[in-house]
Amino acid sequence: MRGQAITSLERSPFVLNVHDLARRPGEMMRENLELTVPEFWGTAVIGIRPQEELDVELRLESVLEGVLVTGQAQSEARGECVRCLDEVVYELDANITALFAYPERAKAAEESGDDDEDEVFVIDHDDIDLEPVIRDSLVTALPFQPLCDRDCPGLCPECGIRLADHPDHKHDSVDIRWAGLQEAFGANQASDDTKES
Repeated sequence: MRGQAITSLERSPFVLNVHDLARRPGEMMRENLELTVPEFWGTAVIGIRPQEELDVELRLESVLEGVLVTGQAQSEARGECVRCLDEVVYELDANITALFAYPERAKAAEESGDDDEDEVFVIDHDDIDLEPVIRDSLVTALPFQPLCDRDCPGLCPECGIRLADHPDHKHDSVDIRWAGLQEAFGANQASDDTKES
């Protein structure tokens, strides 16, 4: 179960007060937030950088169990193409769905064994912390293997040149298992050419 006390000292722009919704099933409000990402959110190959802008549109609805939050978060992720290592810029648009439960409901669900740690968050003194919800939604929307182009040919495995810039690039490579035969045929071809001249 996720839930930590939110003190005034650590209050962040991701924390919303839902006092006007609490215990009023059917009540609803909308929030449009302009935030910045506090730290790097992502994977080894792509992510949202700190201080990147974050636009969030939310609908908060009071339900019997707590407050249901749905909406969308938009931001820009940067990384590198897994084939050619060029920079990739990816526009993210992630859906958000999370239930913030009243503490007593969360406790009852935990005691009954009906607790889903990944989906249920806790309302703390009429406050909800949206940061983990938004972060998880955006990070799971990141591409697993980002590409600069769907047809990116990548890098040459022998010399590392970017193949998209040199589409005719190739190396004459010889399989060492056939090198002896190639040398023999090459020598025979050379002697045949000498005889003809």
